[in-house]
Amino acid sequence: MARRSCKQTIAAFDVEQPRTAKTVSNRKVLCDRLKLLPLMQANSSRQKPYATMLEVIVHSMAFGSTALSTSPSAQTSTPSSTPASPTPTKVHQQKLEHRNSEQQAAMAVPESPKLKPRQAITAVTELVQKATKEEPPAAQTQTTSGTPTQVVSPRKEVTRATSGKLRRTPSHTLSPAHTPTLLTPVEEITATPIPPEMGTQTSAVKQTPLPEVAPKPPRPSSLPALQKRVSPLSAEISPDLTAFEHGKECTRKSVTFRKETLMLAKKKERKSNTTAPKSAFRKKKVHEMVEEKLGDKDARAEEEEIKKSEVEQRLEEEKVKAPEKENQREKEEKEKQAEEQKTEAHEAALAGVKEQAREKWKPAATVTAEMAQQLITLVFGSEGKQKMFPDSWFQGFFFCDEPDDLRFGLLQSKGGPCVVLACVQAFTLRALLFTSKHRGAERSDLCADDAVRQDALLDALCELLWRIGEQRQVTVALPPTETWDKVPCKIGELRLYTHAAYASLLSFMRDHFFLFQERNGNGVALFVLSAVLTRGIERTASDMDTSGTALMGKWGYACQELVNLLLTGKATSNVFNGDTRLEDDDSATVLHGVSEQCEIGYLTDMETSGNLEVGSNLKNSLLPIWVIYSESHYTVLFALQQLPLQPSEPFDLYYYDQLANAGELYRLAVDTDKPRKPPRDNIVPPLESCIATKWGLCQVDWNGADPLL
Repeated sequence: MARRSCKQTIAAFDVEQPRTAKTVSNRKVLCDRLKLLPLMQANSSRQKPYATMLEVIVHSMAFGSTALSTSPSAQTSTPSSTPASPTPTKVHQQKLEHRNSEQQAAMAVPESPKLKPRQAITAVTELVQKATKEEPPAAQTQTTSGTPTQVVSPRKEVTRATSGKLRRTPSHTLSPAHTPTLLTPVEEITATPIPPEMGTQTSAVKQTPLPEVAPKPPRPSSLPALQKRVSPLSAEISPDLTAFEHGKECTRKSVTFRKETLMLAKKKERKSNTTAPKSAFRKKKVHEMVEEKLGDKDARAEEEEIKKSEVEQRLEEEKVKAPEKENQREKEEKEKQAEEQKTEAHEAALAGVKEQAREKWKPAATVTAEMAQQLITLVFGSEGKQKMFPDSWFQGFFFCDEPDDLRFGLLQSKGGPCVVLACVQAFTLRALLFTSKHRGAERSDLCADDAVRQDALLDALCELLWRIGEQRQVTVALPPTETWDKVPCKIGELRLYTHAAYASLLSFMRDHFFLFQERNGNGVALFVLSAVLTRGIERTASDMDTSGTALMGKWGYACQELVNLLLTGKATSNVFNGDTRLEDDDSATVLHGVSEQCEIGYLTDMETSGNLEVGSNLKNSLLPIWVIYSESHYTVLFALQQLPLQPSEPFDLYYYDQLANAGELYRLAVDTDKPRKPPRDNIVPPLESCIATKWGLCQVDWNGADPLL
């Protein structure tokens, strides 16, 4: 407690011995458990009460439980515990008053901050010595009336004030012939707590002069033997010292005695070592030390040689690798120069293509202010303040270069335009796998070279627009030629190019293909606006169930109307087959769905929850390619070969996610004859739920890949 603060000590106790439910942490509860309430109440009535329960306990054990509540005036009176005790003589009464005055003075001195065990022992010894200096009166005296009266021995008071463990002879046998003696062993004294007052007695206590009493022969006492057992040095200390000074002096003497003993022992040991002859063991030990030193020198020499050899070897390796590093540096510089030359050549070629496109194609019309407002309202809604696509929509249609089996896949930079990229990806796969050029396709066909995949992407964009224009007329919206490099483009400044033939559309798109392929360009936004303008603003609005519906939601995500516009050519609001009337009369509300079988299908896990119903026109598409809507994201699921309507054998499906370069093409083995495996942790992968809407609860094997949850 002296080396640490109280809080640190308590914290250490809590770590070494953590508190439990039975631990008492409340002072009142502890007082009640130890039955100290009467003692604490008596302590509070003292002139200088004790601060801790430990002090109260020590005081009660040393002076009795009634000493706390006894006032100074009451302490001077003779105890009346025995009602039938006779009145003491005048001489004995004066002795008792003198002794009680000393006890009162001892109780009134300031409290001691700390007592060591040896100081406590000497304090008890001093108290016992003072109590045994005087002789007790006769066992029985005669009162004025001549009635014999029993007198309480002062020895009894001393033993009661010292400890409950001190033993005495019975009070009824007190006589000059049978004088009580102290039989307290030192072990019991050291085990008894000592009150702080006993260690703080000063030499300034006034003593009341005693009247002259006839001397009596001294009686035998065990105090010298007790002092001898307590400390061998206590006899050298002056008896005039107080208990505290006595204990302090004993401690100092004992420490000095121990130091001198240790010094003498060390001197003897040193003399014996110097005078004794060197033994064989000592010679052997010196020899071993010499050998160790020599061995250390040899080891250091070996280490230095090893370090030198390592340095030399490193220098030789650097000399050998120097030409390799130089060649690597030259190779990197050449590659950098080749890349720069390639970029310069591409920019020069692009500049020529742009100039040729400007001269070759002239816009047929310009978007008017009224048309721009109608277009903004149709795409973004009339309530919102948005007048252009979000920043995430400004990207082009570009392919993934690594790994090789994903070279067919488009990439999505940020969230938002996934529906447009998924639909264009589906038509790109159509061009790669199921056109007349690629009949009987294999998975190796997906690793197409750059020219083949560029042609497939160009064919996909033209095919989508041609279907939306019902194979009659297509309107392509582009920014002005002088603002082709500016992002974002402005709807009010768009130029419109109209094509009535597919060949003209293909030629125009090839000449302006760079505008749709720029990684951070306007390609996706221009394609959506061209699709809406090709369908027509009024016809697109009439396709919807409710007037005022927008193609994009509040947070920049596409609505079902935009999905249907790209897949079916019409911006209908539903995915079921045909139209549905809510009432039988002519004024009933008509819900528009998909009127005919589509070439590219559509599946969603929302059908499993009953939120909507996907009709067979989209579910059983002409080609085994489906746009998947799951977890607010659009992706692509496809097969390499045509599939029967009800397959009787297992078949493979491929799943591709274009967002953030997923980096993996998932191959799923579907077996319609086997039931679905129990899901792990009762979580069914959303993609399996989409597959179940078409083929039922069939077994889907991910071929070692982790299911996408």
